[in-house]
Amino acid sequence: MTKSHAVRTFASIGVDIGKDVFHIVGFSLDGKIALRKKIKRLALEQEFQKLAPALLGWRHASAPTSSAVCCAGSATSLGSSPRSM
Repeated sequence: MTKSHAVRTFASIGVDIGKDVFHIVGFSLDGKIALRKKIKRLALEQEFQKLAPALLGWRHASAPTSSAVCCAGSATSLGSSPRSM
């Protein structure tokens, strides 16, 4: 028996980058929140694999950190368009 993994589609995805925990918010085409999830840094790429490529905005507290670089690299490799805010 095989499991089917549906890819979720969003108009845009926001990521609030913390030291060890990220908050992901997905917005539908009409601008409403369709996903709100808190994940650990190590699970970030797995979460992006479950999502269709989208415009991705991330917020970090200070200058770009290794977490921000990790987030952008994972998203870009999976087809998303990352933007720092």
